[in-house]
Amino acid sequence: MNDENLVPHRIDSASKARELGRKGGIASGVSKRAKKDMAALARMVLEQPAGGKTRDVVRRLMPEAGEGDLTLGAATVVAQVDQALKGSTKAFEALARVSGAGAQGPQEAGERPFSADYALLLADPYMRYHRAVCAGLGGDYFATGGRASAKSSWAALEIVGGMMRDPRASALVMMRVGKDMRSSVATKVGWAIDMLGVGGEWAMAKSPLEWVRAGTGQKIMFKGGDDTAKSKGFEPPLGTYFAFTWFEEFDQFECMGDLRTVLQSVTRGAPDGAPFFRLYTCNPPRTRAHWANVELAAREAEGGNVVRTTCLDVPPEWVTEQQRQDMERLKALDPESYRHEYLGEPVGYGAAVFPRAVVREVAEEEREGLDRLHYGVDWGFAADPWVWVEVAYDKATRTLYVLRELSGRGLTNRETAAMVAGAMAETPYAPVECDSAEPKSVQEYRDLGIQARKAPKQGFHSVRDSVKWLQNRTAIVIDPACKLAAAEFPAYEYERRGDEVTGNLPDRDNHAIDAVRYACASLIDDRSNI
Repeated sequence: MNDENLVPHRIDSASKARELGRKGGIASGVSKRAKKDMAALARMVLEQPAGGKTRDVVRRLMPEAGEGDLTLGAATVVAQVDQALKGSTKAFEALARVSGAGAQGPQEAGERPFSADYALLLADPYMRYHRAVCAGLGGDYFATGGRASAKSSWAALEIVGGMMRDPRASALVMMRVGKDMRSSVATKVGWAIDMLGVGGEWAMAKSPLEWVRAGTGQKIMFKGGDDTAKSKGFEPPLGTYFAFTWFEEFDQFECMGDLRTVLQSVTRGAPDGAPFFRLYTCNPPRTRAHWANVELAAREAEGGNVVRTTCLDVPPEWVTEQQRQDMERLKALDPESYRHEYLGEPVGYGAAVFPRAVVREVAEEEREGLDRLHYGVDWGFAADPWVWVEVAYDKATRTLYVLRELSGRGLTNRETAAMVAGAMAETPYAPVECDSAEPKSVQEYRDLGIQARKAPKQGFHSVRDSVKWLQNRTAIVIDPACKLAAAEFPAYEYERRGDEVTGNLPDRDNHAIDAVRYACASLIDDRSNI
């Protein structure tokens, strides 16, 4: 909607106002009578007896029903139950409205307050937060923990429910990497809307990415935080204010100061006395020295709002059997990674990104036990080196091996392709995952007979997530013959701001690391590689 195209409607006299009011009243009466007539007709049709196969379906579901209960209305309910059992949220909402269960929306006789049974939607540790938000106690609310601990679910439910209760409230949701938001937080908000039974009131717009409540104009806006200074331009819809700000994966921002910059920009324009709710969620970073872990510890020491949860704190039925198996397997294979990934414990020290990288010779008999090889290329020429790597993965021990490496500066694609072809003489048809930033180089490799592919960079293949996948291996064993990898992996550290370790990965001295990330593309895609 373009506000400049809106022309205010003027009424020039009291008599004209009365006349318009009279016409409006007549129109409203006609509309209400029409609705009433339609409702009566609908009831009459639904009360008609069901026949044939429809009658048989109702009888099978309700064997004790009397003849008077075998109606078209009963058949309609049976059809909705069938769809709801197959996963249809719309069918579930329809049944909730018919039965009077779930959240209540606007009624013809007037607006009823929004309500929902949060005891069925929130894990127990979040209930004190929910009570505080419902009581209008604004402030900072931190939720941190391991996988499947329902942190994001809590935040999404709190925002949607809060906006349903207060039509003045809008929300801003931020992640460091904006391109990941549609498949993560925006989808989670959609889930919360469905679970609260208010799907009929909301619609998602893709550009810009936002959820909009049609009846009030309220919005849940999604913004990337790569440049937090841009937050000065964020504006809520007219007549609302940013009552909720949610920082998902807040540990990925450079420091707490970046989040304060955003909050200073959006904490304005509220009605007198209206609260602001700041929600922060993340899986704790591996290293204890990371600024987010330091901030959480300081907040706890001050008695601030910090909830730490694990998948053991949520109802058992919320955790799938596959998740449970993955958790138990990781606990047996790698207790430290289990404590970090599922219990949400910081387990590392200092600023090292890959504390589990080990440089040692990989013996021939050890190599023979590695059945599948993977290859990756990071482009370079003058200042940055070109790198090719060969890696292998032992799924049983969760160990990644960096076995061979080629590198050099000032080499043309034709020269490096010849080097790769020679190194892969025994596996000429194996795919080589290459940095997709240079599609022309990828194509030239193909033309020269190399099975080059553009390495994916979205989702689990983003720099942050693929580095996290590498971090979570039991070990990264690097043969010393791979000189660049042997130098880069042990020395790679998070950037610092003074004495504070940030969440930023430096874009330097990481060329072999990038080649290894690309080589692991298919391993990362295989979700059985816990």
